[in-house]
Amino acid sequence: MTRRLPTLVSSQEGMGISGKMMRKQTIEYPSPFDALIAVTKRLSIYESQQQMDSEEFFDRYNRGKLSDDTVFVEWANDYRHYLELRQK
Repeated sequence: MTRRLPTLVSSQEGMGISGKMMRKQTIEYPSPFDALIAVTKRLSIYESQQQMDSEEFFDRYNRGKLSDDTVFVEWANDYRHYLELRQK
């Protein structure tokens, strides 16, 4: 059986909240489980780089204690996606 890799469905650019250009990507995974694994890996990278766990980051971000830098916006979006996938 050949394992199907994630495919890029669409890619577009737009202006972020802070006025910086941000690229939006939609990635299609073979299953919600594969998506959960991929998002969890990305969260782990953010946590290592920022020396903070995702739950603490998300709380601080939502309270406005962190900036709207691209990395924080992407981390917040990945964490929201992670929470949605955990509900399934």
